[in-house]
Parts: sequence; structure tokens; C-alpha cells
Amino acid sequence: MGEHIPLQRNSAKACRICFDTDNPNDLISPCLCKGGSAYVHRKCLDDWRSVNKNGRAFKFCDVCQFEYVIEPVVDNPSSDKHRLLVFRLLVTRDMTLIVLLFQLIIVAMTFLLQAADKKSNTIKDLYPNSMSSFGIYYLSSLILFFAFLGFLGLIGFFVVDG
Repeated sequence: MGEHIPLQRNSAKACRICFDTDNPNDLISPCLCKGGSAYVHRKCLDDWRSVNKNGRAFKFCDVCQFEYVIEPVVDNPSSDKHRLLVFRLLVTRDMTLIVLLFQLIIVAMTFLLQAADKKSNTIKDLYPNSMSSFGIYYLSSLILFFAFLGFLGLIGFFVVDG
């Protein structure tokens, strides 16, 4: 992060976010701001960057527009590899659960369509006779499921942008 300016113990420098003057040795100067706006606690800056609605504020100072130099600090490479492995396993678990949930919904819709179309065979007549009965209703359920997801996506798109 930018130049770290050492502070004297008796200086009245304050964090520009929390205005705390108790721990001047914890203050950093991560950008090109001068005067009272130059100093900030690292934690305050990280919190500010994470909740600021301006997406640009994550990488740039709001005042002087200086681009922060963000360097990850890795104390223990094996610990970092372990965290990465755990992250990948959690993502794999979550994606597997999502796919299984979608399949469960589609199969449930398949049986509902099959029960609803028992007498008329309207859905079954839309497909070639070479397809199995379950395959026909599964494919129809899949199409309905993706149509429903698309509809929800459109609603979400217009609600967020509206």
C-alpha cells in the first residue's frame, strides 16, 4: 500500500473514517491524500472498501483517486494452499447440491406432468413414438423448468433495474 509515514507519539493525526486518535501507530497513508485525510486505519479502510456502494471505491481512493496497491499477505504458504483446497471443496459441494436440487425439482415435475397427462396424452403426442414415456415427460419438465428460471431471471432483472 502507499508510502507509510511514521507518526510521532504526540501527533494529533486521526483516522479519516472513524476519527480515532488513540493509536497513531496503527494509522497508514495508503494514497496521495494530504493533511487530515491522509491517515486511516487498515481495518477501517478495508471495512469502508467492502461496504462502499461505489464499486470504484474498492480499488481507488474516493478523495484523490489513487489506485490502491493491494498485495495479499501470505504468512504460511501451506495454510494458503489448504484454504484454497477447502474453498474448492466447498464450491464443489455447493454446486453438486444445486444440481441435485434442480434434478429433484425436474423429476418431481416429471411425475406431476405424467399424472396430469394420464388420460389425454397431449404432451406424449408432441414427441416421436421412439422416446420412452418417462423421457418425454422429463424433457417437457426440463423445458418448463428452464422457462420458469428464465421468467424469474427477467423479473429479477427488471426489479433490480427498475
